[in-house]
Order: sequence, then C-alpha cells, then structure tokens
Amino acid sequence: MYGIVFLEKEVFFMTQEDLTEIEGTIGYRFKNQYLLQQAFVRSSYAYENGGEDNEKLEFLGDAVVEYVVTKEMAKYCGKVNKDHKYESRLEEGELTSLRQKMVEDETLAKRIDELGLNDYLIMGQGDIKNHANQVTKVKGSLLEAIVGAVAIDSGFDQKAEEIVVDNLLNPKFYLENGIDANDDYVSELQSWFQMKGYGLPKYEIESNILDPHGYTVMCSLVIPEVNVKLSQLGFSKAKTTMGVAEAAIEFLDKNGLLYNPNDIVKNPSKDNAISQLNQLYQNGYISEPLYEAEEGRDDDNNIVWDMKLTIKDPSIALCGTFQSKKEGKRELAYKALMVVLNHRTSVNNPRLLLN
Repeated sequence: MYGIVFLEKEVFFMTQEDLTEIEGTIGYRFKNQYLLQQAFVRSSYAYENGGEDNEKLEFLGDAVVEYVVTKEMAKYCGKVNKDHKYESRLEEGELTSLRQKMVEDETLAKRIDELGLNDYLIMGQGDIKNHANQVTKVKGSLLEAIVGAVAIDSGFDQKAEEIVVDNLLNPKFYLENGIDANDDYVSELQSWFQMKGYGLPKYEIESNILDPHGYTVMCSLVIPEVNVKLSQLGFSKAKTTMGVAEAAIEFLDKNGLLYNPNDIVKNPSKDNAISQLNQLYQNGYISEPLYEAEEGRDDDNNIVWDMKLTIKDPSIALCGTFQSKKEGKRELAYKALMVVLNHRTSVNNPRLLLN
C-alpha cells in the first residue's frame, strides 16, 4: 500500500493510488490532495519530520460532523406541526444523549475500522511502536479530520459535507436501527462463512476496469453453498467489498440461508432454556420473551403461580400454573424454545427463520 511521493518540500508515505482509493471510499474528489494527505498525518509524524498534522482539521471536522448529525436527527425525530411549530418525539435531554452517542469516538472508530481507513495513517515512530492506528481516540479523530479536510477543500459546501459524513458515519442507519445496530456486512458475512465451515470469504478485486459509467473497481464473491457469484462496481475497494457483502447477506436472507436458530442453540435443555431463549433474542431471531407471574392458591391453600410467557415475533403465548416462579419460567421457556427450534421457514424479520 505504501510508497514515497515527493510533494514539494515534504515526503508523505502515500501513493496516488492510495489517495484515489480514499476519495472513492469517502465519496469526494479533492481539488487539493495535500489537504487529504494532511488529514492522515499524526502529530507524532509532523514532530519528527516537520509539516502540518491533522489536529486543526480534526477541530473543524468535529463541528461539521455534529452539525450534519444534528440535522439528520431533526428530520428523523421531529417535524413542523399543523400549528407551524417544530415538535420532536424526543425531549431535549434525550436528543442530546443520542447525538453524543452518535458522534462519540467509539462510534466513529467503528466506522473507520469498517472502511479500513486507519491503515493509511501517517505516524511517527512512537505511534508505530504503540500501534496508535488501533486506538479508539486516534480513529475517531481521523474521521473528523477527513471531514474537516473536505470542508476546507469544498469551501464548506454543505452538500459535499453531508455526502461525506453519510458515507463515513451513516447517521441515518443508526437513527433508524439504533446506535448499537451493526451495519458491518463484511464482518457479518465472515461470521456466516466461518459458521458454515467455509473459512473466510474470498473477494476478487479487479482495479482499473474499463466501465462506461466511470467505475474503476469491481469486487466479486462466490457463495459456496449455492455457487452464486455476486459482483459490485464502484470507486474504491472498501466500498465495493462492503457492497458485495451487503448483497450477499440480502441474498442469503431472502433465500432462507442466512440464519438458523439451531446454529446458536445446539443442545437445548430445560435447565438452560431461559438463557438459551434469551440468546435467540440477543441474536435477533425472536422478539423479547416477556414473562408474567401472578400469585394464587391451590385447593389445599398452598401458594402457586399462574405464569405466562409471550413472544410477539413469532407469535407465541404459553401459560401454566406452577409451584414456583423459577420452575414455571424454566418450563415455559423450554416449551417456547422447542417451538422456535422446530420451525425453519423465513418470515418478515430479516433475522428470523420461523413460521
């Protein structure tokens, strides 16, 4: 990946191919590529070799990212009502908390990892020794610096800024699916391949292709189980790889091949039924199991518990009377577990393979 490019008085370890690849990933072509390179220069490198680092660009990008995220939140969470006033379904404190989570270093770093942009960081010897490109704060700062560089290069063009923030952070996805949602289709597909015993996905990358629409990269992948080949055209290896992985996940899901609850719960048992049912919930196969218990008396005036378990998706409702809440919860969980594991047909929930 790395090579030496002489740029007037400075030497940067970044090739023209790297610069073009990054531009394709973020969705913006720089008029001044010096700014793009500066976004990747750590202060440690600048201290050792001279020149500007990315900290001032990070400062600018921080403000731009927060503005774009705030704008998306305003559109998603609220509207102008019939009285011509803006209203939001979230209170001010909730909006502040949500925005904070969306722009915190952990969220930004996750996206940098998914796009592989931290591999391009230009670091000093101390940073290299300490693997600074894997540090959450460093990766979060990198995303902000890239946005800052775009802001300067575009003359603070709002449309350009929004496109880049959308490509880098994807705020709409998190607003629609929750801040903890995962849109890393590459990792998800890798997990599926390994779970099925196929090893790692083998992506075929073809660069510098001749495409009438101007695309420069094509990524292809064969799904072994059905011997289907999927391809994606684009402007960068990272984006096309993510596109192929997303298409593969959608194909597997549509054809009922993606998820199987039996892959999670391999040995169902009554003793572990509560936790096993919860595992299915945590992995998205079912909606949350809800337990209800009401104290009562039997014919001998002993305390008994009328228990109920409901699951919205798939529709399950079980009830019974038990000597203890623990016994009842375990018994109902086991019955629900067996219902779930004995059904394999895909339904509307993209992570649910049940009737």
